[in-house]
Amino acid sequence: MTAVLTATAFLGLLLAATTAVRGWAGLRYTTLQPAAAWLVAAVAVCLLVVAPEQAAGWLTPELRDQLSLLTVILLLCPPVYGLGARRPVNRVWPWFVLGPMMFVLGLPALTLWQNGRPTELLRLEAPALLGPALVTIMSCGNWLGTRFTLAAVAYAAAIGLLTASVADHPPQLLEDRHLVRLWAALCLGAAALLARRAGKRSVDSLQPRDRLWQDFRDTFGMVWARRMMDRVNHTARAQRWPVRLGLDGFTPANEQQTADRSTAAARSTEPDSQETTAAIDYTLGWLLRRFVDEGWISQRCPELLDRAKSAAAAPPPTD
Repeated sequence: MTAVLTATAFLGLLLAATTAVRGWAGLRYTTLQPAAAWLVAAVAVCLLVVAPEQAAGWLTPELRDQLSLLTVILLLCPPVYGLGARRPVNRVWPWFVLGPMMFVLGLPALTLWQNGRPTELLRLEAPALLGPALVTIMSCGNWLGTRFTLAAVAYAAAIGLLTASVADHPPQLLEDRHLVRLWAALCLGAAALLARRAGKRSVDSLQPRDRLWQDFRDTFGMVWARRMMDRVNHTARAQRWPVRLGLDGFTPANEQQTADRSTAAARSTEPDSQETTAAIDYTLGWLLRRFVDEGWISQRCPELLDRAKSAAAAPPPTD
């Protein structure tokens, strides 16, 4: 039974590795591309963690514990990186957020080496377990509510299981540390499979602008989606657009024209439909360029770039 589970876990990790490599290519025009590199590194280390003793007898239990913690840290890097994916913050995010996070979470293992006890078993007490748990909830929770919800849950489960494998007093169900690590590898494989299936979900029935928006929401998560919604809708209210941006796309505005404004005044202040469309596309495209290149936009909504050029003379929204 263990041999079958080990083989399945390896297949799951190989699926996760190929998905990460494909993600590197798929995220080429976005600021999220470095996150795929962190995932490849995490899967590579996890392969060592779950390797059977017959194949890697040089891996002592103490070293497996330390590699398990390293895998947890590397798995947390991609979703945490996504929280700082907006330009130009993404350039310094690894140095001021990822670096300190890796140091703090890896401090228990570093302490063993600093004290000359690298061969001692790594066991995390309850306070030390809170760090990975909180970071997992805050980072992976960013994709709850998107098409990658199930993949995010499976990914978080893998992190939780690996963390439990180095806990000092794990629940009785998780006392077999090697078995727990195998289940973590299976969760990573499940996350990769679910992400692939979600990525193939057809959105051809949507309007190009809504398809572009939903791809952004699902790629960068709900934190940035809501931030983008606030920015777009602020401009929409200021310029009296007839639409508002929601989680699923653009919908007619609910605000009614004031009763005391005359029809003639309304006609003089409201832009025609082409001007409004150009203004919407310009604002949306300008904000998206903080996260993606024009190539990413043109793959999904090439007409948006063309219409936005007609409004290029308008001042950009303030950041």
